[in-house]
Amino acid sequence: MNLSEMNKVGKTKVYKKNAIILDEQSTDTTICIVLQGEVEVIEKVRNTNTYIKAGEFFGGIPILQDAIRLYTVKALEDNTTLFQIQTSTYNSLIMKAPDMYFKIFINLLNKVRTGIDELNKTDPVSATLYKLDPLYARINLLKEEDLEDMIQNDLNYTVFVMRFLSDLSNKMNLNIV
Repeated sequence: MNLSEMNKVGKTKVYKKNAIILDEQSTDTTICIVLQGEVEVIEKVRNTNTYIKAGEFFGGIPILQDAIRLYTVKALEDNTTLFQIQTSTYNSLIMKAPDMYFKIFINLLNKVRTGIDELNKTDPVSATLYKLDPLYARINLLKEEDLEDMIQNDLNYTVFVMRFLSDLSNKMNLNIV
């Protein structure tokens, strides 16, 4: 995606070291892609810290669920540069930047898959129940190129699946930012 295409769906913002980008309990609904630098995601409830580097993103879950954020994000370096997409333009992201939307979708699906694999070690019955959910079973069997076709050909279904994966990740108590 080139700069002019990116500017159709979001904006770039630069932060100083230790600047708070998003505060816990915020209702801000932004997806942020780290273009330069590194950020720390601090989730007090789970007592976890996650580090997001250039090329990675955070913030998709609250947009999908219309929920408040349960974490704080701060810049770890001077000139940390983020590309931010507001929820008001999120739906158009599918149309204007399907490659970006696809990356978000695949990331969420992979985190749910990993979460189910981890759950299988401690609670195989619950893990099996999640795997047998008809919607999850259907998308879990698709190859990456089939998922890309699904995203491009059936946007309503794709949004429904994203919300389902988001809800499933919450039920499983996965650490997804």
